Amino acid sequence: LSLVAGYLSITSWLFAQLPQVIKNYNSKSVDGISLGFLLCWFAGDFLNFLSCLMMEALPFQIILSGYYCIIDSILGFQFFFYTKFKNNYNFANLVSSSFIIGFNKAAAVPISFVSSSSASSSASASSSFVLPIIGSMSLGKILAWACTFLYLSSRLPQLVHNFQRKSVKGLSVYLVAAALFGNLTYSISLITSESSLDGGEISKQFWEKELSYFIGALGTVIFDLGILIQWYF
Repeated sequence: LSLVAGYLSITSWLFAQLPQVIKNYNSKSVDGISLGFLLCWFAGDFLNFLSCLMMEALPFQIILSGYYCIIDSILGFQFFFYTKFKNNYNFANLVSSSFIIGFNKAAAVPISFVSSSSASSSASASSSFVLPIIGSMSLGKILAWACTFLYLSSRLPQLVHNFQRKSVKGLSVYLVAAALFGNLTYSISLITSESSLDGGEISKQFWEKELSYFIGALGTVIFDLGILIQWYF
């Protein structure tokens, strides 16, 4: 079950952003996209990419996180390409007009693969480039928690913005649905993984590594449900 859920999560995330990219292209507009969000979203994915490198993730995990950065770059290109021709371009308004939401796709990998690389992913950050206060904590884990914070915090402005506008116009429902499904299946893959169910020290070590990803995935599921409710009404 864990492996199947993990692959379903990956499949969902591979295509989650494409509907929004296509929507932007067809409308030749990105009026609903916040520059502030794009920066936050890209920062989260970039930190995830770095965490995969720091934690010696498997090649496909690194490729997947790199793919997310590429999609973010496409959205960023669309943003600047379509907005630079608009009249009365207002940078401050673009930053504050949150519309598109961020999604916790960073950890959407099958748990069997994650567990198989756990032995090689516990290296601590070198003291030559990490502040002393970090001590023996893994830089990769710190980056993972930073990603979780960025992904979760990006939801709140969207919920408030939808409530104030009484509309979700411009947001692809397929994007939200794919995000919810991807995060839900990832959460299931964590809970049902062999390492999680073994108990004892194995489970403890497993959750020490995966807790940030689980909180990010499950937390965004709750927020995504809220956005889908707003879309329905």
